[in-house]
Amino acid sequence: MYTTQSKMISRAIWVEKKHVWKINLQKNGVRKSFYSSVPGDKGRKICAQNATSWLSGACPFSVSERTTVDTVFERYLQDKALETTNIYTIRNRYNNHIKPIIGKVPVMLLTKQDLKRVIYTAYRKHNLSQKSLKNIRGDLSGFCNYLDCADIRNDLRTSNIKIPSNAKKGQKQALDVSSLNILFTESQVPYNGTICQDSLIYAYRFQVVTGLRPGELMGLEWGDIDNDYIHIRRAINAKGITTNGKNEFAARDFPQTRYTRMLLESQQVYRVTPLDPHERGLWKHWSTMLP
Repeated sequence: MYTTQSKMISRAIWVEKKHVWKINLQKNGVRKSFYSSVPGDKGRKICAQNATSWLSGACPFSVSERTTVDTVFERYLQDKALETTNIYTIRNRYNNHIKPIIGKVPVMLLTKQDLKRVIYTAYRKHNLSQKSLKNIRGDLSGFCNYLDCADIRNDLRTSNIKIPSNAKKGQKQALDVSSLNILFTESQVPYNGTICQDSLIYAYRFQVVTGLRPGELMGLEWGDIDNDYIHIRRAINAKGITTNGKNEFAARDFPQTRYTRMLLESQQVYRVTPLDPHERGLWKHWSTMLP
C-alpha cells in the first residue's frame, strides 16, 4: 500500500551542498520545507516522518527551515511551565550557555555536534563544574525530547555526549565541631558595628537538628507542628513560589524531640499572629532574603 509516509520518502531529495535531506510541501496555502542532517536512508525516513507529521497536523506549531532554536526553545519553556514552576533555572542556563552557541541555528539543521559544542564551550570558556555541565546537558536532553514529542525531529539525543572528566567537582564543606559549638552556644552577631541578637538563630539550629532543606524550613507552618510530630507538606523556592517539595518523598513526618520542642518554643517570640495555624514563624524573616 502506498502510504503518505512512503510518498514522502520518495519526495525527499539529498542537498549535497548543505548535506541534508529536504522535502518541500504546501498545505492550505502554506509552504514548508523539512530537513534531516542524518545521512543515508535513516535521515531520509526522518525527514519524511517530520513532513508526514506536519501534513497530519500532529506538529503543534509551524516550523520552517528558518525557525531557530531560540524560537522553539521558548515554546518548550512555555510547555515546561505547565509541568513545573521551576523553569527559571532552565531559562537562565539557556540564556547564559545555550542560546549564545545555538540560539540562531535553524532547529531543522541542528546537529549532535552543535549540542556537544554547547557543553564544551561552557567547560572551556566558563570553567563550569561537572554538576553545572550535567544540568545543561539535561536541559538539552529535555529539549530534544520536546522536539520528538512535538513531531518536529526525533533524531537528536544527548546520551552520547560525555561530560569532560577534568571538569571541576563542587566542594561542600560541612560544619566542624568548633563551628557547631559556636552555632549552639552563641546567638549574637556583629551588625553595622554593634552586637545584636540574630533573629534567625533558631532557624539555623532547627535546620541542623532536623536536616530540613532551606525551602522546607521556609514552608513550615505552625499548623504543621504538634506535640508529637513535625509534618513536612510544602517548600518555598528561591522565587517565593510554594511547591510540593523536591520529589515524591518530600512530604513526610518525623517525631519531635526534647530539643526540637525547645527550639520551637524559643521561636514563638517571633510570632506575629499566634492564633494563626498558617503563620510561618521562620518564613517571616527568611522571606526578606528572596529576590
